[in-house]
Amino acid sequence: MKSISFIITNYNTKKYTKFVYNSIRKNLGYIHEIVMLDDGSNDGTWELLQELKSKDANMIIHQNQQNTGIAYSYNKMVELASNEIVCMLHSDMYVPPKFDEIMLKYMEEYDFITPLRV
Repeated sequence: MKSISFIITNYNTKKYTKFVYNSIRKNLGYIHEIVMLDDGSNDGTWELLQELKSKDANMIIHQNQQNTGIAYSYNKMVELASNEIVCMLHSDMYVPPKFDEIMLKYMEEYDFITPLRV
């Protein structure tokens, strides 16, 4: 299976950040890279990211010293990601089991995919 870089920006979202992180690791394992960026938070998000990184070798973290906004932050994370396939997530999202398998299946046919709720 190809490895995916899941990129997640955070701004004062400490209470949700562990939720999305745990859903990826619980449901998809450690094959995929997680890139998390703290966009100048003041709620302890950066300290949480450092704690998660200390236990996860397949994680990259970055801190913006001040809030620069979501567009700059996602561009920075794409730059930091080491995989060809990148999946943008938000800090309050839940990644279900087999999300990666389904995503990669559709990537065989399309260059760009996006989930939607029906």
